[in-house]
Amino acid sequence: MSAQALSYPIEPGARVVALVQPHLRALDGIRFVAAFLVLAGHGYWYVVCQQTGREQLDPVSHVIVGLPGLGMTLFFVLSGFVIHYNYHSSVGLGRTGNFDFFVARFSRLYPLFLAVFAVEFSRLLWLQGDANGAPHNDFDLFGPLPFFLSFTQTWLFIPYDGKPLYEHYGLIGSHVQATGAMWSLSTEALLYLLYPFISGWLSRRRGRSLATVAATVAAGVALYYAGGACSTWPLQIWGARLYGSVELGQKFTDWLLSYSPIGRFGEFLLGAAAAQFHLAPRTRGIFARRPELATAAVTVAVLAWNTAGRGVLGPLAGVGGSLSAGAVACFILLATLHRTRISRVLGSQLLVKGGEASYSLYLLHFYTMHEWAATNAAELEIPERVIVCVIGIAMSVMLARGSYLWFERPAQRWLRGNFARLRLHVVISQAFIVTTLFCIVTALHIHAVGRIAG
Repeated sequence: MSAQALSYPIEPGARVVALVQPHLRALDGIRFVAAFLVLAGHGYWYVVCQQTGREQLDPVSHVIVGLPGLGMTLFFVLSGFVIHYNYHSSVGLGRTGNFDFFVARFSRLYPLFLAVFAVEFSRLLWLQGDANGAPHNDFDLFGPLPFFLSFTQTWLFIPYDGKPLYEHYGLIGSHVQATGAMWSLSTEALLYLLYPFISGWLSRRRGRSLATVAATVAAGVALYYAGGACSTWPLQIWGARLYGSVELGQKFTDWLLSYSPIGRFGEFLLGAAAAQFHLAPRTRGIFARRPELATAAVTVAVLAWNTAGRGVLGPLAGVGGSLSAGAVACFILLATLHRTRISRVLGSQLLVKGGEASYSLYLLHFYTMHEWAATNAAELEIPERVIVCVIGIAMSVMLARGSYLWFERPAQRWLRGNFARLRLHVVISQAFIVTTLFCIVTALHIHAVGRIAG
């Protein structure tokens, strides 16, 4: 087991803490599993189902298309675990620790996001005629831009030009964009901002206190999603009255049950609590007597609930992944706490390499699965579509690995090494202010011209 050292300069008078945590290879494997669930579900829907309405899917297709729900819950719970496991001793000790935490998170998320978003925004500029000097002025490309660049588009449900802000770039006519997956980056960014306020408090929890916190959060997450899923009709009516249209009422309900940071914060906190169990000396022996049986039982329970159970969950089927967040946190804890067959598989070299590239896999699989595989499979029969889907999945993994090695990892290392020296926080803040002012002026112009043309 290798050691990953985390160090930073300490402010005068601050408490010195040694920040060395063993690297848990199983976490990389779990990260790949989460990304692969999203890839498989999206890919199957794009390629095999050709984005057919979900009500027309057979039971097997319904289960496969639902895999991203479990994958996203796994992502958010895992994020809470990784963040607390690595940063519980540094975040909250002073401005330096918090600054280094946010630099590390920015370096992890922003370079690849900006590259993909730049590609998508350029495509939209071309489609809207801005690139060739003949703008259509029927779609505002610039108004929502500051929200996407600042990762704030999903923090609140904000309608913009008749659609939710976080979906603004997702569809123009028949042109679907890769920006649809970026909602989770916005939610993740908010969770990072909230973590320093809970890290010290959670680090002091032990024994019964920690168990009470975990059980309370798990119950709260389950109640939030179950209550929302069973109340979709009243929520849609209330949303329609609040936002002035039936479509926005439906989107508001979708936001509450899928994209809202409210439930995702609970999943994140469950992961952080699991990490605290892992770190707390008195609780590290949990399930020590039968670790193989406990890990296998939790794994089977999560898979059964999210596959076979979908046929009997009724209105809860759409939030099955989130309802199993407590069990997912237990799975991550057991897989990293004990040396079992499952943990050895998750820590295998192949899955670890896949886990390293999981972020690239998440953001880039749209291009291989939607733009290439789905297009080439459109005229084929179902068996041939499945073959194309498998090929697309393999291509997605290879593309993601290349992106990680040749872009994501070098960019991350460069930013971490030069962020403070180049005062990039000042440069980025100034660039964002200028961009926001430009977007406001441009958006006002587009809306004014649009009204005149209408």
